[in-house]
Amino acid sequence: MHKITAVPAPKKTRTAPRLGSFVTLGVCAAVGLTMLAMLALVNHFAVPYATREAELRLQQLAWQMRDSVDRVANKAGGDPSLLPDVRSVPGSLQATVTDHAFKEYGAEIVVVRRDGTVLLGPAGMEGQKIATDSLKLALGGATGAVAETWPDGRTYFTGYARTGDPKDPAPVEWAVLARQPEATAMAGWDALKWRILWISLALGGALAWIATMLARKVTRPMNQLSSMMETRASGAAAGPVLALPDEYGFREAQVLSKAMWHMLEAESQHVRVLERMNEELEAKVAERTAELHAMAMSDTLTGLPNRRALMHVLPQAIKRAVRLRRSCAVLFLDLDGFKGVNDSYGHEEGDELLRQVGARIAASVRKTDTVARLAGDEFVVVLEMLPAPGDAEATARKILPQLRLPFALSNNVVTVSASIGVAVFLPDDAQDMAALLVRADQAMYVAKGEGKDCIALARTAREAEAVALD
Repeated sequence: MHKITAVPAPKKTRTAPRLGSFVTLGVCAAVGLTMLAMLALVNHFAVPYATREAELRLQQLAWQMRDSVDRVANKAGGDPSLLPDVRSVPGSLQATVTDHAFKEYGAEIVVVRRDGTVLLGPAGMEGQKIATDSLKLALGGATGAVAETWPDGRTYFTGYARTGDPKDPAPVEWAVLARQPEATAMAGWDALKWRILWISLALGGALAWIATMLARKVTRPMNQLSSMMETRASGAAAGPVLALPDEYGFREAQVLSKAMWHMLEAESQHVRVLERMNEELEAKVAERTAELHAMAMSDTLTGLPNRRALMHVLPQAIKRAVRLRRSCAVLFLDLDGFKGVNDSYGHEEGDELLRQVGARIAASVRKTDTVARLAGDEFVVVLEMLPAPGDAEATARKILPQLRLPFALSNNVVTVSASIGVAVFLPDDAQDMAALLVRADQAMYVAKGEGKDCIALARTAREAEAVALD
């Protein structure tokens, strides 16, 4: 039973954030926190101050109203017949004091008897009874200001005071209340708060922008260095590595830049050496490959193309003949009397004869034609781009006289001849290389049978097919 080992999945590479992002976020966060802290401090100290100021303002207004009522009551108190006029004091003061309070403070004056009945106040309140904290404090003889909710459900800052002097035998004890809606009393603070908020936002935005610019300036050298390193790591050409300008950097960046410059310069030198070695190695490999290819495709004795090369050249010649509608041909040559030379003078003389025969055949044909040594004393000539099929026989008749001439070997002079079989490939024939070689070989044997030292033409492909059918 085979044991199965689990292969752990490759870990994903996590991209770390840039230093510039950290610096920018840090500075912006510091600016934002500073603005929030400033707003919190302003709210902590300014709101109580504004509240106290509103209360003092209303308390002062209540005192002024109380003093006015007391002056009128004192004038009436000197003459008992005028006491009824004292009860009408709120009405006589309504047109003066309340209008002044409305115009300057936007406040409302409320005068209340001890039983809680409103003698003077906003429209709809006169004659009604109220029971507020400020009323209780005022009737108790206290003066001051409080924030409270009135019967209409709204919150008011209320200044309170009581008229009359306890030492008087018949004092007029009324509660004087000066009230102002909380929104109206804090309107100045609200306006100041929004002004501070907008100024803080503008200042924060300006500081954030300045911080961002400074962060970019500070981190630009590091970004440049990291960009160079990433380019190198990706395998792209990084180009020359230059030191960073002093006006954009700082000491640490300069140290890193110089270290990186030296490192990449050393790497570049190693790369150049490796590239030169690689080029030399590729050249040697190409040269050796060409030599091996030539050895594989060449006959070691004559230097002519061998059977393998012929098997490569002949199919290409056939394809070109079909494509260009021009005939090609194969000449199959076999030496007459070669065995006698080999037996009489030895293999070395026979090898020299084969070399000279190959050279004479190659000299008798065009450079575009191919002369190959097939085996032993057999040679094959591939003729391409023939103007007419009969040109193949003409080339064969041109070769025969050259081979009849004497051959001066190392120690002997010999004469031989050749039997040549000629097979022509027409553009409409089937592209069968083996059949073409067989027809040329059979024609060569026909020439041998006719007495040697002659040429025999093979049947065309169609004639050979017709004979095969018969």
